[in-house]
Amino acid sequence: MPLAPSLRLAVLAALSLASTTARGDGPHDLPADVCELAIPPDVGEHPAPVDCGESKDTGYMSGNPFEITVVHIDGLPVEKSTANAYWVMREAAAAAGVDMHINSGFRTMQEQEYFWMCYQTCNCNDCNQAAAPGYSNHQSGHALDINTATPGVYNWLAANGGAYGFTETVQGEPWHWEWWGGGPGGGICDISLPPQGYLDTVDCDKVWGWAQDPDAPDAAIDVHVYFNGPAGDPNAVGKAITANQHRDDLCMAIGSCAHGYSLGIPNSLRDNANHPVHVYGIDIEGQNNPQLAQSPLAFTCPPPELPGVRRHITNPDILTAWKFDLFWQLVNVDEPALLAIPQWDAIDPAPQMIRADDGTPEVWLKDGPGRRHIPSPEVAANWGLDLGTVVTLPAAEVYALPIGTPVWDAPLLVKGPGPEVYQLDDRQCWPDSIDPECQIDETTGGDPTGGPAPTTSDGDPEPTTSSDGDSTDGTTSTDPGNTAGSTASGTAGTDAGDAGGCACSSDAGAPTSTLALLALGALVRRRRRD
Repeated sequence: MPLAPSLRLAVLAALSLASTTARGDGPHDLPADVCELAIPPDVGEHPAPVDCGESKDTGYMSGNPFEITVVHIDGLPVEKSTANAYWVMREAAAAAGVDMHINSGFRTMQEQEYFWMCYQTCNCNDCNQAAAPGYSNHQSGHALDINTATPGVYNWLAANGGAYGFTETVQGEPWHWEWWGGGPGGGICDISLPPQGYLDTVDCDKVWGWAQDPDAPDAAIDVHVYFNGPAGDPNAVGKAITANQHRDDLCMAIGSCAHGYSLGIPNSLRDNANHPVHVYGIDIEGQNNPQLAQSPLAFTCPPPELPGVRRHITNPDILTAWKFDLFWQLVNVDEPALLAIPQWDAIDPAPQMIRADDGTPEVWLKDGPGRRHIPSPEVAANWGLDLGTVVTLPAAEVYALPIGTPVWDAPLLVKGPGPEVYQLDDRQCWPDSIDPECQIDETTGGDPTGGPAPTTSDGDPEPTTSSDGDSTDGTTSTDPGNTAGSTASGTAGTDAGDAGGCACSSDAGAPTSTLALLALGALVRRRRRD
């Protein structure tokens, strides 16, 4: 049976009065007052080795609390995963004729306060040095004091402990060993199977594969994707995603279908260099998080196309206000490539979303003197825009603002050798603009470059047909995850009393756009009721 906390304190107090014993083997002599128990006394008759009855407790690391699951090994409390790893190591040592057991495991806050008081007052525990409450390694549940005074134990640990994930972490304390992962797995207390899966493909489109936890075969689990190094590498950048995509090929293979995952390639790594990708399946029970089969893979990708114009992000506060991500959204280019992109107005200091108070569902992004349609909730999410912050304005005030091109599907940023960062965008030709690129050639009716006129005689844009058969307004948008933006500058219009202007407004000739607007409007109204 595990000892009650009060009885454990009494035992600890008694042990603190016992004489210390020398280690039977090891590389160096030990000072007498290095740590909290100097040399933990060896309990010759250690009790029944295992009690897998679980309890929740509070562990501490560097003063920070966290919940742990505690079981008992050698009659002492130990964090569950650490206990399982120790059991496997203990059995291997026993097979080699080495009698290993634990002298001290997890310590509660109450117990650590006792040791700290003894150290401060020198009235107990031989005045041995103790860590402040919340800062002892033993309060994590992952630290064990092992009977290295017994002949053969230390030498076996020094030779084999690392293979089981255990490390001697405190200089001068050969009995103190910690486990924070690793080893062959297994154990004795409610052992779970690790996640399984594959990193199928890494290319310039996406990272793609599947993952499943056999202990919960129908549940979606998280995977952690690391670019430029494995987990724990200071150069690696990680992203957590959920493996919940349906894949027909998994249904029969693993008996459940919705375990696929995919993730795009960061723009900052589209630089013609080789970049490794490591993917890990995350165990539902928080135990073993293995690297998936075929991980790591690597990719080498060229920079994406950089259409449109560049808009200066004039200071870091604006970068923060827009929630831009320099790892995922920024393309690094050389000076000639940067200067080849025309520069236009600087970006607004912060995003502002508006909507008319007449019940129409459209949500607009205010941009300078005009407004631009946000086509869907997915686009809003790609930009980090919170639809719960949309401001409702009088309809007349909203409709008085000229309409520009729709917001791109996702942000695309660019940076040259200097510190300046720019957002790529469509040029907006607002009414009365003095921008030379927005002036109409009155002789030809076209733009200054001799291209087609941007509007028809009634002020609406001349419709064209896109490659998928949908009617558009002449502005061709592409996926910002690859090239982003449009291939033509937008000519602004207004919708005073009608729905004319640009493709960002809804009319009967664009049923797909209308459905998207209704979906967005429904989402906004639902958020307002929450």
